[in-house]
Amino acid sequence: MRDQETLEVDLLRGHESDPERLESLPTATVASLLHLRQSEVLQYIQSNGMHKLAEFDLEEDRVFSAFKGGPMLTFGSDELDLDAEEEWRKRLNRKLEPNPTGWHSTITVEAFVVPIRSAADPESKGLLHPLLRRLQAKRLSYSVFDLPAVKAIITYKWTKYARTRLMIQLGLFICWLLCFYGFIVAFQGEDLSHSLMELLHTARGRVTVGLEIGILLCMLPFLAIDMTMASIYRLQWICDPWHILSTLTYINQVAISGMHLGRLSVKSEWLTIVLAVQCIILLFRLQYWSRAFRATRFAFADVLWEVICDTSWLLAFLFLVMGGYAAAFHITFRTADKEPEGYGNIWKSFLTIYEHVHGDIKLEEFYSAKSLPVFGTILAVSYIFVDGFILANLMVGVIISSLDRVMEHADAKQMVARAYLIDEVENTASLLSVARSYMSARRTEYHPRYVHVLSVHEEKLSQVQRQSEVLKYIQNKGMHKLAEFEVEENLIYPAFKDGPMLTFGSDEMQLDAAWEWRQLLRKHIKPEPTGWHSTLTVEAFVVPICGAANPDTKGLLHPLLRRYQAKRCSYFVFSLPAVQAIINFKWTDYARRRLFLQLALYVCWLVCFYGFIIAFQDEDLTHSLRKLLRTTRGQVTVSLEVGVLVCMLPFLVIDATMAGVYRQLWIDPWRILSTITYVNQVAISAMHLGRLSVKSEWLTIVLAVQCILLLFRLQYWSRAFRATRFAFADVLWEVICDTSWLLIFLFIVMGGYAAAFHITFRTADKEPEDYKSIWRSFLTMYEHVYGDLELKDFYSSKSMPIFATALAVSYIFVQGFILVNLLIGAIINSLDRASRNARAWR
Repeated sequence: MRDQETLEVDLLRGHESDPERLESLPTATVASLLHLRQSEVLQYIQSNGMHKLAEFDLEEDRVFSAFKGGPMLTFGSDELDLDAEEEWRKRLNRKLEPNPTGWHSTITVEAFVVPIRSAADPESKGLLHPLLRRLQAKRLSYSVFDLPAVKAIITYKWTKYARTRLMIQLGLFICWLLCFYGFIVAFQGEDLSHSLMELLHTARGRVTVGLEIGILLCMLPFLAIDMTMASIYRLQWICDPWHILSTLTYINQVAISGMHLGRLSVKSEWLTIVLAVQCIILLFRLQYWSRAFRATRFAFADVLWEVICDTSWLLAFLFLVMGGYAAAFHITFRTADKEPEGYGNIWKSFLTIYEHVHGDIKLEEFYSAKSLPVFGTILAVSYIFVDGFILANLMVGVIISSLDRVMEHADAKQMVARAYLIDEVENTASLLSVARSYMSARRTEYHPRYVHVLSVHEEKLSQVQRQSEVLKYIQNKGMHKLAEFEVEENLIYPAFKDGPMLTFGSDEMQLDAAWEWRQLLRKHIKPEPTGWHSTLTVEAFVVPICGAANPDTKGLLHPLLRRYQAKRCSYFVFSLPAVQAIINFKWTDYARRRLFLQLALYVCWLVCFYGFIIAFQDEDLTHSLRKLLRTTRGQVTVSLEVGVLVCMLPFLVIDATMAGVYRQLWIDPWRILSTITYVNQVAISAMHLGRLSVKSEWLTIVLAVQCILLLFRLQYWSRAFRATRFAFADVLWEVICDTSWLLIFLFIVMGGYAAAFHITFRTADKEPEDYKSIWRSFLTMYEHVYGDLELKDFYSSKSMPIFATALAVSYIFVQGFILVNLLIGAIINSLDRASRNARAWR
């Protein structure tokens, strides 16, 4: 075993560079590094894993367009010591031309190199594979993959080739999904009595068999990848939940194809069970790839698994309590003939209690029962209190708390996911001679000796967020104090009206501030008696930026807004005192009145539109426009529609003007919403006045959508009048964006269960009717998103009652217990962040 001194010897003899500089670089090779004890390896990676080569300033537009929200940029080279500044400038100059964002600024960046030779090599020759093996053996934590050197290697491999290969894998898996769900749909009307040859003589049979062959072809590469990784990681591979899930999908698919193509037990319930299970686990497996593409708040399946493990004891106790109450209810009503239903045996009793886990039992069934009504009611009330009031809410709190803990290392876990996928790509390529020879030929590009890194200077990151000198000046020198004096409180309180400041404009910077303010207050405020007189100390300031209140690009607000639109500054810039003073002056001086005019005009638009909706209800749709105008109702509807268009026109002009000014920066949720309202209104007027498709459903759809969008758009003006805790539409949009991936996963799970229930009940004659098609099945799942399924419909079913009940129980657990509570926790966290920004939305 080599010691640390031996490790730090430069092994790159023959490198043509400055010998003195090379001696200062703490270099190593992967082989020498891995001869150390684990603590020394990690200490070396943490302390010496990134060596700084240069620090320099770059134009912020090039930096932001290149980084795209990421923490670092990387490139590979066989050269350890090079002119980092020149190299990075040359590479960044190839990026897109910068867009105007208010003003130009520079950002301090740092250039590093990972001085571990061959750290980016594939398999065990590189650094990632040994680290992954130790993580699998639980000898490392996730945080190791968040170390800068390890993150740099992952980022380089990911952006260079792994992301592209992974996109190919993901595309192939989506083909597998499409073929499978196509098979599910085509299989529904298949004649199960046909042999395979008879089946192939029908069009439906050829489609189902073709899709099944497509499934097997799409599955084969994944099976090869997993077999390769299993041979490398062995027992560690088998214990991973993802690989257990993938193994189940292979076994299920082979069983499905064996039974369907071999016509073995094709009429049995086993084929239905395997198909239903496959519908669910394939959609869960989709997360294996999607989790690596973005550092979202939720890598859903991983988070789901960790939260379940974290709350397992509380879940176990919850089920024990339900089991105890199930036995108690069964004992209480064991001699009852019919009521209350659902407690005839312990199994049914437990399912009934499980169904009402949130305590939503109907007490009428108990106090109206003929058997022990008083005791039965007391038992039900105690269950509602213990399970509905305490345990269910405790579960919500524990899941939210668990979610916070699980998400502490979200970035590191995403790096681990990428590292695993990179390892898969490299190990699979090593088995394919063509891929291996291709990657060997491009070794310098794919597996360079060294990885070079560019990142924003950490200590100066706050300056980047304040946009360097401009915002630093506004923050520190944007308000100059002129005077401090006392004013009667009965003048101050009516003037301020709970606001933070008063403002007025002047061409003079130096003036007698105390005298000016007293004159203004006495001129505009009539004091009222308040019991006794007292004074308050106030301060007078001036914004010493000449022309700051000017319009357009001549003033300060427009450049700040452009930078905000370009995501170059945060909401909080608009809370700086100087910026707030300019906004307050413009707002009180003229903008508020003009906004009231806009709001009044918009209300007229709303009134005309809803008046049109009412008048349109009984309109004779067979009339031409000329005939319509001969009737009183027709004249009213047309007049209201013309009023709608007249009221809409100023807003259309305003938005067209702003689009011309901001261009691509103009596009935001509010603009998209306003554009849709214009398109909808033009479509409504064209169809109604032009009598085009006036009887069709399209007019109804557009009218219905417009009813909703117009009221949402009202928030655009109302949000500016008061910085409430909720600027509703903005908060709603931010929360939806913040939780979008969890919402998508929620719908994916519902889709999987919808297909599973449809498969299960496809041969049932009458019940349950809500699963006769995949579409109806999905709507049923959506209706019961909180897991409030009635289990009686399943265990009383004539078609596979046991499996159907198990499926329903699992849906209630996954969706009702876990995912919905995860969503609640995510929304609460997102709401806290969104509400902190509410004051700046004005």
